[in-house]
This record gives sequence, structure tokens and C-alpha cells, in this order.
Amino acid sequence: MESPHRPPRVRPAGLAPFASAVLALSVLAGAASPARAAPARVPAACEPAPGDAPVALRSLSEAGDVALEDGRVLRLAGLDWGGGAPGSPDRLGGARAALLAWARGGVTLRVLGEPDRWGRIPALLFRAAPPAEAGMALLRDGHARAAPQAEVHACAAARLAAEADARRDGTGLWAGPGSAVLGPGDADGLAAQAGGMAIVQGILRVHDGRGALYLALGRDRRGFVAVVSRRDAKLFARAGLDLRDYEGTPVRLRGDLDARFGPRMRITDPDAVESLEPGSIADGR
Repeated sequence: MESPHRPPRVRPAGLAPFASAVLALSVLAGAASPARAAPARVPAACEPAPGDAPVALRSLSEAGDVALEDGRVLRLAGLDWGGGAPGSPDRLGGARAALLAWARGGVTLRVLGEPDRWGRIPALLFRAAPPAEAGMALLRDGHARAAPQAEVHACAAARLAAEADARRDGTGLWAGPGSAVLGPGDADGLAAQAGGMAIVQGILRVHDGRGALYLALGRDRRGFVAVVSRRDAKLFARAGLDLRDYEGTPVRLRGDLDARFGPRMRITDPDAVESLEPGSIADGR
């Protein structure tokens, strides 16, 4: 039965793979419950498959790029490496050690698209025994945060659940403030995380603008705001979702944070929005 505090969750049939949102699927808030939730089912698209190609890992750079022994460079899809300035001493030392240790015994590669302008190939890495995917392992151990990307939409719910476990336990990057989930009024925290991906939670207020929807997370509209362009809002509509239906409910947003015009986040993918348990966040936080 649907909660009376939430609008109905609608998933029309025949949607494009990226169009359905975590917002409408499940509640994955680590702070909402002190108990560890049952592990989310990992879809087949996020598990090893016979067509994946064997590869050997060479290194993980401080920018988070994975170099293979054959010279190719990968961008592990759907991961953000958390706070800390790129180029700072051994920023990803823990993630590097964990990934190379995880890959012992051999891994396989699944290419998800064409290289970006820097030549990085969006990809997933898998281990056969025991079966596992690198992104899930890094998230579960707190070495990365889940980033909303269409390439890994099928894995989004399971990845958010893995991230929530690490956050609840204070593991890895969750042990410090550099990657913490922020409130909309945390000016210092927002300033510190500006220029990279941030995760901000609060009570949703939706304001219509001429060319966009503006999402405030609390009573004060002068601070943090997330922006969904009219074009990007069509992705939500295709998923059968209307952000206005979530007015007054707790949500968690994730995306690149820009401080040049005040703390502002651009939301481009429905997977950037999580719906949280009613009462899990105080209004105005």
C-alpha cells in the first residue's frame, strides 16, 4: 500500500532505459533508519556476462581514471571520487589499493559507450570469482559515491543501497566532512564541496521559472537551489514523474555544485533525486 504521505509511484511500460527514476522506485536513505536494509537486488546488467572481455589493470590515477595494461584508459561509470582537490597528495590512495586488490585474479571489461574528449572509455569492470562489479565494491567500502549517469541506470538502486551502507558505517570517505551529505543551509559545507559533485538533502519546494524548475530544499529560497531545465524536465515526464508531486516531502539531490551564482546544482537525470522517508529530515535544515 502506498504511503499517504507520498504521491502514487508510476512506471509506464516501454520507457527508455534511462528514463525511470530512483525517485519513484525505493527509499534508500541511510539516515532514515538505524538498521541496515536488506541488500538491493543487483540487476543482470550489473553482473558479469559471457561477452565481457578479459583485461589487466595497471593503475588508478589521482583523477580517478583507470589505466589498462593495453594502454586504454577507462572512466568507471556512475562513480564520484568524493571530496579533496584533484592533485592533492595520494587523494585516492585508499581507492587505488582497494581496486587493485579487488582485481587480483583477473577482471573483465564491459564498454558502455564511445570515448569522451579526453579518450576515456565509459565502462564497468567485473570479477568472476566471487562475482562482483568494481563500482559496487568501491561504493560498499566507502571509496566512492554514486553519481547519476544514464549508462548505469539499471544499477542505480543497488549502488545507492551500497553507498548508504558505507555512509551509515562511516566507512572510507564518509569518515570525514569532505564528502558528507549536506543540508541546504550549510554554507561552509556547500562552499567546500563547490566545484565537484555534492549531495544535499531537505524538504522539497518547487518553483516555476520561465525556462526551468527551481528546487529549494527548505524554507529559505535565497540559499541552495537546484535547477532542472525544461528540456531535462522531459526526462522526468517520460518516467511518469512530476517533481511538483513531491512538494513538501524530504528528498536528496546529487549533482555538480556551482558557487559562482550562489550554491546552485544542475539536475539533468531523474536518478539524481532520491525520495526519503517522511519525517527523516527536519524542515528548514
